Amino acid sequence: MYTTTLDVNKNYDNEILEHGVIHIKNENNILFTPEDFLNFAKTAITGVVGALGDKKVEGNYGSEGSPAVVRLALDGFGSDVDLEWHADSTIFKECSLAVCYNKNNCQVVPTRFINNRKVLKEIFNDDFEYLKQIKIVWNLQLKYPGRQMAEKGFTDKSSFGWFWDYPGCNEYLTIQDQNRSPLSFHPVTKKPFLNLSTNVIEEIHNDTKGVYSAVIEKLRQYSPEVEDKFVEESPWTDGDFIIWDNCQVIHSRRSWSHLVESSQDPKRELWRVNMIKPLRK
Repeated sequence: MYTTTLDVNKNYDNEILEHGVIHIKNENNILFTPEDFLNFAKTAITGVVGALGDKKVEGNYGSEGSPAVVRLALDGFGSDVDLEWHADSTIFKECSLAVCYNKNNCQVVPTRFINNRKVLKEIFNDDFEYLKQIKIVWNLQLKYPGRQMAEKGFTDKSSFGWFWDYPGCNEYLTIQDQNRSPLSFHPVTKKPFLNLSTNVIEEIHNDTKGVYSAVIEKLRQYSPEVEDKFVEESPWTDGDFIIWDNCQVIHSRRSWSHLVESSQDPKRELWRVNMIKPLRK
């Protein structure tokens, strides 16, 4: 994984577009508040707009045209189950990015990444004609964090995040597409990339070689045949950052249920901003 050092005043656009995912080391142990974190994210990536909603809400670390900070932890919006291979939102009409801050102990259960462009080249040999003929039945059903928390009966907003009142975070999102190719082109770089999000692919048609279907199934099974060759793990420690481009990489993590309530309980806490880089000049 590409690694660099933290500069709170630096723009990382070129590095993230080149590498897909970057690890930023906080060698000076600079401490961040939620507001500091959001300001850093907006500096690190230029021209961002909110990916979770577009209405202004006073008192939140998110407003009109601005992302919202989300806190993920076991006492809030978090889970100890396996997280399957996916790209966030998986919409791909815009450049969807994630900026994550290791507030506490996230290295205990590392997030893993696969660069889909490497898979495209090394498994599919850039066979665009084969991939263009494939059609996938694509179905995304997403329940935003605020809705999940409301359904769980949480009332203490401070215990699970700064996103609670952000309008877009309290809804459901369903996107269906019956005629989509797994091959797309990056909205900024125009380079080809492959949809490998196992969570949205319901059916695969016209796969004459069977290679794409086999790769999706191996990803669903966390097969070593794919993972040993392509997976990168985040070598970060407390205070570090990871930024990734959802058009270039998919990510997952394995369950940490075996650690919960044990002497190795990770007490894991992540701060995260999901954002979209607008394509207009």
